[in-house]
Amino acid sequence: MTDNHTDEAVDRRSGEPRRVDDVAEPSSDALPQWAKVIGVVGVPSTIALYLTYALVNIVFAAANKTNEQMATHVVQMNEFISEQREIKSQNDTVIRVLRTTCSQQAKTYDDRERCQR
Repeated sequence: MTDNHTDEAVDRRSGEPRRVDDVAEPSSDALPQWAKVIGVVGVPSTIALYLTYALVNIVFAAANKTNEQMATHVVQMNEFISEQREIKSQNDTVIRVLRTTCSQQAKTYDDRERCQR
């Protein structure tokens, strides 16, 4: 007696029995690569991998944009520092001239000392 569950299958259209060995297996060569990956790792894992990929791309894009903005700010800050150094140099020159003028105009030693503070 043959075991119908393992050796034979029933054709759905004709209702005739056929051997399990004769049943055509779907060819995995016909599937695209992404479908094969989904078949191996599963749908939930594929969704998780895609979302991770998308999130990483978003984070890297934001990091690159932040780096570009920081580079621009560094350039602007260096320009600002250069301008402030020039202004300080000019202010020091003005203060030196004012102190010299004050000292030359002072009548007493105490007045000249006050000019240097």
